[in-house]
Amino acid sequence: MTYDRVVPPPSPAPSALLTPAVAAPPEPPPAIQEKKSEVLFLSATVYGHEFTWVRWFRDGREFQAVSNVDFNHLAGVGTVETPDSVFTVLMSLGNESREQLDALKQELLQDDWPAENRSRLPSPPPVWMPRPAYWLVYPGAADPVPPAGVAGMDALHS
Repeated sequence: MTYDRVVPPPSPAPSALLTPAVAAPPEPPPAIQEKKSEVLFLSATVYGHEFTWVRWFRDGREFQAVSNVDFNHLAGVGTVETPDSVFTVLMSLGNESREQLDALKQELLQDDWPAENRSRLPSPPPVWMPRPAYWLVYPGAADPVPPAGVAGMDALHS
């Protein structure tokens, strides 16, 4: 049998036990820029899977637009993010045929519907665009449109 004699290590000085180790102060976390959170409530009707008539309200004002995007493709989109905002999208979505729209327009013309209401009915986009785009139908071109009123639609079409 072999025995090894072990000597206990020396005890540290009492002042070393009471003095905390000095470390450099931690770096502050990078500044987190808060994005503005907004809810975008949309009512969208897709006509013939060709174009979409979109209605929404913002700050008490009504907006209507015709989009060249089939909003059926956006049905699962819950949020849209821009550099300064996050839009939560809540959308009511319906589908109609072009024939149903044309029949409705003819019926309203025969019923002497006011001209300002007829002009607010959707029509196909005025020009074909190779990218997502929308055309504001209401308010009309003469009415000033605040950027905040269309910010959500801009985000959806970017």
